[in-house]
Amino acid sequence: MIICRCEEITKGEIKAAIRNGMQTVNGIKRITRAGMGLCQGQTCQRLVTQILASELGVSPAEVEPSTARAP
Repeated sequence: MIICRCEEITKGEIKAAIRNGMQTVNGIKRITRAGMGLCQGQTCQRLVTQILASELGVSPAEVEPSTARAP
């Protein structure tokens, strides 16, 4: 299942990054490029946050949002 349409990042790639030690949205973004495409995470950041929260066993509200930067 594609989560980041701009960079064509799948749910499996995001889960693999989490299992390899990434525990923040910024870490996942650095490793997978999810959220670095044309939309700058406007369409996928919520989904990435939900996947991260689910894998870590925490509430999505406890996950720190990614740092916004100009493209």
